[in-house]
Amino acid sequence: MKKILITLLILVALLFGGGYFLAFTQGGNDILKPFINSYLKQKLKGVDVVVDSFTLNPNHIIANATINKIAKANIDGDFDISKKSFDAIYSLKADKIEAKDIKIDEKIYIKGKAVGDLKKALIFGVGKVAGSDVEYKLDLVDTKPQNITAKIDRANLAKLLSLAGQKPYATGVVNLVANIPSLDEKNLQGDAKLSLTGGRVNTVLVKKDFKVELPKNTTFNLNSDAVLSEDSVKVDAKVLTSLANLFVKGLNYNIKNKSLKTPYKLDVANLAKLNSLAHMKLRGDFKANGQVMLKDKNLVATADSKSFGGDLALVYSGDKAVATLKDVTTKALFYKLNLDNYTDAKLSGEVNIKSIKNLSGKFNLVADGINSKSALKKMYNFDIDRDIKYHLTSNGTLQKDKILAVADLKNSFGDIKLKDVVYNLKAGSLNSLYEVYIDNLAKLNYIAKQKLVGDLKLNGKITKAKDFIITGTTNKFSGIEEFKLVNNQLTATVKSAKLTGIQKTLSYPLMLEANANATLKYDLKSSNGNVNVVMSEAKMLPNKLTKILKGIGGTDLSAQHYNDTKLDAKLSKNLIDFNFHAISKSVVLKINHGKIFQPAGKLDAILETKANKNNLKLKISGTTSNPKIGLDSSAIRDNLKAKAKERLKAKIDAKKEEIKEKLKDKVKDKLKDQLKNGLFKKLF
Repeated sequence: MKKILITLLILVALLFGGGYFLAFTQGGNDILKPFINSYLKQKLKGVDVVVDSFTLNPNHIIANATINKIAKANIDGDFDISKKSFDAIYSLKADKIEAKDIKIDEKIYIKGKAVGDLKKALIFGVGKVAGSDVEYKLDLVDTKPQNITAKIDRANLAKLLSLAGQKPYATGVVNLVANIPSLDEKNLQGDAKLSLTGGRVNTVLVKKDFKVELPKNTTFNLNSDAVLSEDSVKVDAKVLTSLANLFVKGLNYNIKNKSLKTPYKLDVANLAKLNSLAHMKLRGDFKANGQVMLKDKNLVATADSKSFGGDLALVYSGDKAVATLKDVTTKALFYKLNLDNYTDAKLSGEVNIKSIKNLSGKFNLVADGINSKSALKKMYNFDIDRDIKYHLTSNGTLQKDKILAVADLKNSFGDIKLKDVVYNLKAGSLNSLYEVYIDNLAKLNYIAKQKLVGDLKLNGKITKAKDFIITGTTNKFSGIEEFKLVNNQLTATVKSAKLTGIQKTLSYPLMLEANANATLKYDLKSSNGNVNVVMSEAKMLPNKLTKILKGIGGTDLSAQHYNDTKLDAKLSKNLIDFNFHAISKSVVLKINHGKIFQPAGKLDAILETKANKNNLKLKISGTTSNPKIGLDSSAIRDNLKAKAKERLKAKIDAKKEEIKEKLKDKVKDKLKDQLKNGLFKKLF
C-alpha cells in the first residue's frame, strides 16, 4: 500500500517538474510517458508500474496506471505548481491479484484522498482488501509515513498470507486497529491491537511443506496488544489453540539491533492431542514458563516446568536442546508418557540432544525409589510385607527413534545390571541383556515366604513388545537351569542339577542325593502351577527316616540306589500338593498327596515303605525346615493285626503238624500190635 501511494505521488511530482509544453499539451504528455515509466521502474523496484495515460492542465491532473499488469490506479485532482501542492482523489482497482507465490481470486478496491505538498501530505482512504473493510489515514513527511491510523475489519487470514507471499497455511478472521504517530526507528511511538478468531490450520499443507503432522482439526485464536516506544516494540499476546495455550507478556523487539526477548507461559491441557506431533502416545497436562531470545538470527528458548513432580529445565538453541531433571517423579513422568508405572522414584540427570532433527544425543540419569508392595502385588501378585528400595544409575545415547543405554540397579536384596538396552520410541519396544547377583538369598525370605541360604547369579534377556518377556539361566545347582517369564506366566527347566544344592538353598534337611531334571509352570498372578521332577542316581542320605526304618525292619535305606525316583506337585497360593515315589531293587518309598501348607511350610504326609516284605507307614509332620517323622498310628494297628494273624496262622500250622505226627505214631503202634497178635496166623 505504501508503494502504491508513493507511486501516485511520484506521478504528481514528475508533472510539477516538467516544462509547460511537456506538462500541459497532449503531445508533451505522450513524450513524457516513456520517461516516467523508466523513472518509476528505477524507483519502485519489485513493483511493475506502467503509466497508461495522463492529462493535465495548469491546475488539474488526471492519470491512469497499471500496476503489476493487473491493478488499475487512478488519480484525479487539483494542484498548484508554484506551491507544489495538490488535492487529489485516487483509487486502486483489481479483479484479482496474481504474482509470484500470490494468487487471490477476489476483487480489490481502494479509494481515498491525498492533500498537501511534496514535503508533507495527508492521505486517507477506505476500501476492500482480502475480504475485509479497510480504513487508514497517515501523513507523508518527506515521503516517510507518520501519524498512521488504520483499521482492518474481518480480513481473511489465508488471503492476507497470500498477499504477504505465503501459502494459505491457515484460515481465520483478522481484525486490526493501529495508532502509530511515529515509525522513526530512533523514536517509535504508537500502539496496535490485533485479534484473530476462528483460526484453523491447513494441516495437509503444513505436513507437506514442513513435515510436521498436526491433528486434523487444529484451531486457534489470537489477541495481541503492541506498544511502540523509542527503538523497541513491546507486545502482550494470548494464543489459545486446540492443542495448547500460549501467554506472552512483555515481549520486547529492538528494531535497531533486531533482537527479541520475551517471557512466556505455556499450558497444554491434554498432551494426547500432541500424539501425532510427538509420534508417541501421551496423556495428562503440561505447564511451563520460560524465555525466548532472538539475536543475529540465533534463536534460544528456555522452559521450566514442575509438571513432572520435580524440576524440569529445558534450553533450546538452533537444532540443539538440553533438559536438566531434578527430583522428577516416575509417577508423573510415566503417566504422561502413557506407560505402566510400578515404581515410585525421583529422577535427576541431564539429557543432551545434539540434533533435534535427527533426534541424536546422550543422557545420564540417577533414580532413587521404591517398588511398593502394592505395586508388586498388582504386577506379580507378590504378597510381601515391605517395600523394596533401590538406587539406579543409567547413561546412554539417543539415535533417531531409539534409546541405547546401560543401567545399574542396586536394591535391598541385590545388584541388577542392564546391558545393551535398546528402547524403540516409535514402537514402544524394549530389548536388553541383564545380570543379577544376590549375595545373600536370605534377603528374599520375606518375598519367597521361605528360608533361603547362599547366593545367586542370573543372566538373561528382557524384551517388551506385545508381551513382557524375561529369560534367564544359572548354574547355581551345578546343572543347566533356565527360566522364561511371559507377562505373568513362568516356565522353568532344570537339567542335571544337584539335589543337595537345592535342598541347602531351600533350608531343607539333606535327605536325598541325586541328579534332578525338572519342569515348572507357574502363574504369578493366580499363584497356581505345577512342578515335575525326575531324579537319577538317587540315594537316601542318613537321617531320622533311615534310622527309624532300620530300627524297625533292619533295612538301611541309605544303602539303596533308587533308579526310579519322581516328584510331582500342584502349586497354589497356600498349598503344595505333592506325590513322590522312589524305587530300588528291594525298597519302595511312596507318598500320595502329601501337603505343604504355606507360608509356614507345615508338613502333612504319609510315607509308605516296602522293604524286605516289611510294609510300614510313617507320619511326616512338622515343617519343611524341621520335619518330624513317626510311625502312623493306623499303620501300627494294621501292622499289629497283620503280625497277630501271621503268628496265629503259624501256631495253627505248627499244631496241625504236631497232630499229624502224633496220628502217624499211633497208627504205627496199632499195626505193630496187630502183627503181634497173630494177624498173619489168621490169614495163613
